Amino acid sequence: MMIIKNLTPPRCIQCLMPQFTWRVADACGELFLTFDDGPTPGVTEWVLDELRRVGAKATFFCIGHNAERFPGLLARIVAEGHAVGNHTYSHLSGYGCSVERYVGDVALAAEVLGQTKLFRPPYGRITPRELRALRGLGFEVVLWSRLSMDYSARVSPSETFRFSTEDIRDGDVLAFHDSYRAEARLRFALPRALQLLKERGFRFSTLREQRCARALLRDEADVSVSPLRWARGGLARSAALKER
Repeated sequence: MMIIKNLTPPRCIQCLMPQFTWRVADACGELFLTFDDGPTPGVTEWVLDELRRVGAKATFFCIGHNAERFPGLLARIVAEGHAVGNHTYSHLSGYGCSVERYVGDVALAAEVLGQTKLFRPPYGRITPRELRALRGLGFEVVLWSRLSMDYSARVSPSETFRFSTEDIRDGDVLAFHDSYRAEARLRFALPRALQLLKERGFRFSTLREQRCARALLRDEADVSVSPLRWARGGLARSAALKER
């Protein structure tokens, strides 16, 4: 079982796990803002307003169920030039479920979000088999190099700001959450972080603009089929095995 804890990962860990995208190599002066768990009414609109105010672009890792409920928010994200990533349909943890169920949940989200190939596992939890299956289907699995901790009630708004701005380097991927749980800390930290990082000369780009294209594993799934068809095939295989 692969464990990616909700902490900013040490650089040695990032080097030892190159199958994930932690940061963007050769990104001179660029940072990559990401927002998980939306779209969320009242929060996502505010985030979009703040990004527009400073001319920033970002990547939104959306939960499929939320995007299905609030299609207008998803449409605005796309219309304003931001990128969309897949965060599963039901915010499903990769632990304690079959590969078929996990990939099927990702596939359901893809039916709502479109054919984005950016994926972030909820809670950062994904098993090696799930990782291989998704990469085999062409997904780039994105984690983060800087975590704001905005979702944690044990962290103060000022600490969220500090985590988002301290020791930032070119190419860092910053993780925030456009959710009600994170809202109070996000509303304090994000405008201040955007202003400070912009004053330091950074630009904010979407992950679809990044230049760290890599070869993807294709050893456990056929990339010519859709994730939903692959998952359904896996479920059928599992049922057949149980009948033996």
